This record gives sequence, structure tokens and C-alpha cells, in this order.
Amino acid sequence: LLAQLIWFAQVHATDYPPRWVELELEEVEGATAYELEFLSKTSGKSAKFKTENTSWRAKVKPGRYDFRIRSFDGRGVPGPWSD
Repeated sequence: LLAQLIWFAQVHATDYPPRWVELELEEVEGATAYELEFLSKTSGKSAKFKTENTSWRAKVKPGRYDFRIRSFDGRGVPGPWSD
């Protein structure tokens, strides 16, 4: 799944402090970890986060982002990225 996190602002996004973002992931059978990658549509920079849980919470700067997710099996081998 390709999703967008969008915050609308009337002034520059840099004027706002980071906000908490919480995601609940659908469990993948046999997965021992998950990796999330956020790509800023404004700056083009990306950030990756890895978690062993099906929930994730972090502070993210306001802006527009695309993100994708993949799981890792018990051997640490990553699956394909979500669409």
C-alpha cells in the first residue's frame, strides 16, 4: 500500500514542531520485523525506521510524505516493499 501523510498548513511547514504519528500495521505471517520508509515530497529526503512490533509511533515534521512498508522473515531477509 502506498499512502500519504498530509498536513495542511497556511504557512511554511518548517514553522510547526514535529507531530506524533501512530501507525498500526497488518501482521505478516512469519515476520519478525517491519521496516517503514518515509519520503518527503518537499525535500526529497527519506528516513527508514525498523520495528519488531505491528505498531509504530514517532514524531514527524509536518509535510507531505509517501511511505512504504516491508517485512523481514526469521532469517532477517526482507520481503518486497509495499506498492
